[in-house]
Amino acid sequence: MNGDKPVEKYSQRYWELLKNLADCLRKHGQNVYLIHPLEHIAVRFDGKKYSFDFSPFDNVVEFFIKEGNLKRIEGGPLASPRNSVLNIPILKDGDKENPTGETIIQAMPLSDERAKNYLSQFIPSFYKHLRKKGWDKIYLQHICDEPNNADNSYNALADYLRMLEPSIKFIDASGLGEKAGKCLDVHIPIIWHYPPNEKFYRHHQESGGEVWLYISCETRKGYPNRFYDRPLLENRLLHWFNFRSGTTGYLHWGLNYWQKESAILTTPQSLKIYNDKHKNLLPGDRFIVYPDFGRVHSSLRFETMRDAVADYELLKMLSQTQPEKAKKIAEAMIPQPNQMETDISVFRTKRHELLTLLNRLEPFGR
Repeated sequence: MNGDKPVEKYSQRYWELLKNLADCLRKHGQNVYLIHPLEHIAVRFDGKKYSFDFSPFDNVVEFFIKEGNLKRIEGGPLASPRNSVLNIPILKDGDKENPTGETIIQAMPLSDERAKNYLSQFIPSFYKHLRKKGWDKIYLQHICDEPNNADNSYNALADYLRMLEPSIKFIDASGLGEKAGKCLDVHIPIIWHYPPNEKFYRHHQESGGEVWLYISCETRKGYPNRFYDRPLLENRLLHWFNFRSGTTGYLHWGLNYWQKESAILTTPQSLKIYNDKHKNLLPGDRFIVYPDFGRVHSSLRFETMRDAVADYELLKMLSQTQPEKAKKIAEAMIPQPNQMETDISVFRTKRHELLTLLNRLEPFGR
């Protein structure tokens, strides 16, 4: 978004570009933002004791509350993707790897006493700060992205963090289902992992937990998708699936995972064209908004998802007074979890029926 020129963190230009992104996301119904503590909390370490400056984190959160309609904070993962090796700020005091003695991030297991030293200071201090700001109820913490298994290290890390802060709530994209049941407050399975584990997920919701959905890397026959080589109606039906299944959120993979090496500049006046089939990922997998100099562009797919969010809200409104009719309309488009109606004329008829039923209700707000 800056012509491939570096942007100084928290500079005027940084906030200008971030506002452009926030404007686009707010207009399309985005209300959860991934904000990583390790990226926005200044850490000092004297070899034993840590000190934390939370003001950069606060500034980013307050910015997205104001500019992006932030309702939930998604704390970036504390451990490396697909495993539970922690990423810990450690002071490497003048050694060959870090001759300046600055605080750096180092990967290490929970069994390392340095990891426990950091977490035992950071987590209580961070949650004390979140409570002071009134954000503790809207903060969700990732353990690690797409864990391969809920082995002892994953469970041990969750248990240790809960010992430090009993109110902590965990969220992860995971297909582990019941295997990660003790760890997660918000389960996010890939859409086709939901039906085989529906009983567990519904019980999780009935017990006060949450279940969202996401899509990543592949397609499965019969399930709605948002890749740009698929009909837009499939994209529109994603949030009909949310209503049909009772799931209450959608996690982007990806929203803006742009990578410099995949950019191809055609002419100075043109947009950058990004190859989002990078590393064998399907077209549209990595992002759904597109960068340009000083701004970000939406897409047909993102606008369709915005309309799908509106459909979800309409279905929820009807379900408050006529739950069976709302259910019947949703089932007409999603007869089975792995089956969807792809005739656009049927969709238009059912959406018209939905709007007609809502129009017959008493004026909203009575």
